Amino acid sequence: MIPMATTEGALVASTTRGCKALSMAGGVSTVVTRDAMSRAPVLECPSVQVSAAVQKFIDDNYEAIEKRFNGTSRFARLQKISYHMGGRNLFLRFVCETGDAMGMNMAGKATEASLKVILEAFPQVSVLALSGNVCTDKKPSAINWIEGRGKSVAADCVVPGDVVKSVLKTTVEALCKVNQSKNLVGSAIAGSVGGFNAHASNIVTAIFLATGQDPAQNVESSNCITIMVSFLPLLLFSCFSLFHSLLCFILFSFFFFFLHL
Repeated sequence: MIPMATTEGALVASTTRGCKALSMAGGVSTVVTRDAMSRAPVLECPSVQVSAAVQKFIDDNYEAIEKRFNGTSRFARLQKISYHMGGRNLFLRFVCETGDAMGMNMAGKATEASLKVILEAFPQVSVLALSGNVCTDKKPSAINWIEGRGKSVAADCVVPGDVVKSVLKTTVEALCKVNQSKNLVGSAIAGSVGGFNAHASNIVTAIFLATGQDPAQNVESSNCITIMVSFLPLLLFSCFSLFHSLLCFILFSFFFFFLHL
C-alpha cells in the first residue's frame, strides 16, 4: 500500500488499480540515474570582467571551497559548481549530495559558507540572494529537466496484454496509442517542460502530504516522461526482417548460381 493524503477519491482508486497491474506483471525495475540537490545564489559584480575573474578563482580554488562546503554537514558533499552569467550578475549553481534528506536547508547552509571564501577574495562582490532561481526550486525549468534535481529515476515494467485487459479495462494497442498522442505529441504541442506524462503531479503531491514532505516540490518531482512500447509489433517486425533477409539470401544465391552456369 502507498500512503496518500488527498480528497480525490478517484485518484486513490486509479493509483491502486495501476499498482495492482504492475504487481501482477512482476513488479517494477528502477535505476537511480542521478542524485544531487542544487542551490544557486546570485552574485552582483561591478563588471563582467570581475564576474569572469570570480569564475577563474573558483576553478583555481575549488578544493578550498569544497572543503568549506563539506565542513558544514556530515552528509553534504559538493559535486560541482556551474556558472551562468546574466550581465554583471553571476549565478553559481552548487550541486551536492545530501544523504537521505531532501536537503534544501543543508545545501543552503553549505552554499552560504562557501560564498564566504569567494567574498573574502572579492570584497567588491555582493550576494543578492542565496537562491537566484537557477536552482531551480519549486518552479518548472529546463535546467532541472535536463540536469536533474534530487533523485532522477528510470523505471521499467513489462505488463502482459491479459493484465492490461482484465485490470486496466483496455488493450495494449489502445494504451500505446493514447500515450503517443496525449503524453508525447500533446505535451510537445503545448511546449511542456518535463510534463510528458498523464498526471504524475497529484500522485506525487498526495504521497508528499502523507509522508510529511514539502508538497511544493511536486513541480520538480512530477517532471517525467511516460514511454510505452508494444512488444508484439516489434517481434513481428523482427521476424519480417529475418524473413526478408533469408529471402534476399535465397534470391542472391540463385542469381549467382545461374550466373556461374
